[in-house]
Amino acid sequence: MEPVLSTALSLEKTELRDFSRTIVEIHFLLITVVILYLVAPAAIIKYRPELVFSTMAYTLFVIVFHYLGLHKIYTPWKLASESWVMILFITGILWATGKVDSPLVNLYLLAIVISALTLGKTTTLLQVGLISACYLYLSYLGLTNKIYTGGFGSHLVAKLFPFWLVAYLTTSLATDIQAAKNKIRMLSESDELTGLINMRAFKIMFGRHVIQAKRYQREFSLLMIDSDNLKMVNDHYGHPAGDALIRHIAEVITSSLRGSDIAARYGGDEFIILLVNTGKAQAMTVAERIRTQLLAQPLKIDHQQIQNTASIGIACFPLNGDDPQQLIKKADEAMYLSKINGKNQITVFKEPSL
Repeated sequence: MEPVLSTALSLEKTELRDFSRTIVEIHFLLITVVILYLVAPAAIIKYRPELVFSTMAYTLFVIVFHYLGLHKIYTPWKLASESWVMILFITGILWATGKVDSPLVNLYLLAIVISALTLGKTTTLLQVGLISACYLYLSYLGLTNKIYTGGFGSHLVAKLFPFWLVAYLTTSLATDIQAAKNKIRMLSESDELTGLINMRAFKIMFGRHVIQAKRYQREFSLLMIDSDNLKMVNDHYGHPAGDALIRHIAEVITSSLRGSDIAARYGGDEFIILLVNTGKAQAMTVAERIRTQLLAQPLKIDHQQIQNTASIGIACFPLNGDDPQQLIKKADEAMYLSKINGKNQITVFKEPSL
């Protein structure tokens, strides 16, 4: 699995875990409402023992599902199954307290809210379809020997319409909120000038990749790249030209990498690249490809072509260690050696001789 995809999935699981805490509160809100109704003096309950038993069983389900380690992995399907159980429980409550005439019929809205928060519009509408089927069944039980009429159909539509409306509006709002969150996350994790990820996001992804590499004994390499002539471009052509140079380098780097590799702007005119499942020899090949492409693609400014070169340093895991910060430091040191040894070259970090 690509590191970027792995990070996205990790974030999704984190969000689902956070939603799960809210869902627990909704579960206990539902249980509290049922208990209060059970002890209410004026409550009409036809099947009190059955309702007490189902409430105890539902409470046990919530405790086991959330507190006894059976729900450590959070997925949309598990949350969907949880909402199905809630719908069935609410249907049982209504069956015991007056069917469709029960004052608790709006408890179905709790299941709709859970689905809207976690499962998306399509799944939520399917959940409302299940609620409608349960409501129709309760209506059928409440009819006894009465005959279905056009009036009954209109009454049924009027009763179900609020559920469908709430489902649609809630999921639309949840979708808009998620889109806004994704945009904020993208802005917080990307470099505005180049469109690459920033160092904050890179360090998170890099740290996780180091853990995976240690666990599965996989090698990888880090490339540190620094422009050789940004200062000259800034001095002669101005900072907008310098920004154009930085964007140009980022484009060349991106075009030279695989989809699984990760490139970030380290700062200023420096870039850092994580080459996944890549040893020393392969890393040198990639670095040489970037170096030659930069040399072959001069930057055009004011109808002039400006030669563009870069100094590159390489550090490899596990060859040069396994500490994330030390690997970054060693790649930076190797890049600095390329710079002081004449620029426009590649240096692989070597441990100092004893």
